Amino acid sequence: MAKNKIFSPKRFCHLVYNDLLVYGKAYALYTISIAVFLYLILWFAICNSYSFKIANYVEFMLLSGIVLGIIIGNAFPAFNNNIKAANYLLLPASALEKFLSQFLIRIVLATTLFLAIFRLDVYLAINSFPLPDRVIQGKQVIEAFSYSELFSRINRTQDKIALCLSLFSLMSFLFSMRLFFKKYAVIKTLFAGILLIAGFILVFLLCSFIFYKFSPEKISWSETLELKGYTIYKDLYNIVLYFYCTAYISWIFFLITGYYKFKEKQI
Repeated sequence: MAKNKIFSPKRFCHLVYNDLLVYGKAYALYTISIAVFLYLILWFAICNSYSFKIANYVEFMLLSGIVLGIIIGNAFPAFNNNIKAANYLLLPASALEKFLSQFLIRIVLATTLFLAIFRLDVYLAINSFPLPDRVIQGKQVIEAFSYSELFSRINRTQDKIALCLSLFSLMSFLFSMRLFFKKYAVIKTLFAGILLIAGFILVFLLCSFIFYKFSPEKISWSETLELKGYTIYKDLYNIVLYFYCTAYISWIFFLITGYYKFKEKQI
């Protein structure tokens, strides 16, 4: 068993292959269903709109991203059943290899596939036939879509990095919190996320009470929370720095927490 504590690329590849072998048909079915459904929605929306711009693409991307979140939140499918969970934990691989294999499949591969499917569906929806006369006659304004165009709307590089890491932190949260629940993991993770956000708000409120000394009769959601802004360096404000730190660091905390929770199950 000592050798299982060391990461082996060969054993890791076998573990990924085993997962794709067991759940490959389900993955393929989900992928085809999502691609077709997303294409139909995009085609219908574009055909029934006189103006379809980048903001509209972003809206559909966020809505379809819910499906990606559900897929990530259902990582470690063997844990839905006690017998399958026991068999999975007994596989001849280390805890790190099992954790990283699900990370690779559920976050890296699933996100890459999602972005490719969305880009392909947008292209097919725009170029599909039959289209309404207003589209053919050029009366409808349809902006071209590309991921580079999305990022070009964000001026500062640090904001682009913060956006990417914020999304990655959200994925890491969904991925890691799944290990704390057996059944209905996505729903329970959603409630856990709401509680986490509520906890942040309560911390801000507590700090407002401590540092600004509100009287009890004046307590209200609109008047209690105080966020004093000041410049730290050039265009960098304290509140912006706080959100930068949250976006840059939180994914590390979530993944480490998830890994040790999985290691606890392995033991």
